[in-house]
Amino acid sequence: MNIMITDFAKKLTGRECGDEITREESKNAADLGLVVVYGASDDLMEFRGAIEDEVGCYEGGVAYLIKGGLLENECENENCPYFERMKKQCKNISALWIMTVIHGLILLIYLMKRSI
Repeated sequence: MNIMITDFAKKLTGRECGDEITREESKNAADLGLVVVYGASDDLMEFRGAIEDEVGCYEGGVAYLIKGGLLENECENENCPYFERMKKQCKNISALWIMTVIHGLILLIYLMKRSI
């Protein structure tokens, strides 16, 4: 199975924006129990495969993963104590924005980092 996962990851590496993953590849990822995560435009973290969802992350954000999908805050309060406790039990993927100026050009670098 590790060889299949490695081959699948190599196949997706280097894809251009808008061509990150096909429907067939998304289904293959789901069949393998994999989730493909990528940035879309400047404000979304997309999930394809075993999780089909997106998280808004303009200027950065965090997606919290639970068994079967993403943790969502169902409270009306943004600082819901239940949600805060649940976040601590999750794995997470952070979308990080880094803005810098090089030779007069403003560059926005969009990175994703997962928790270990």
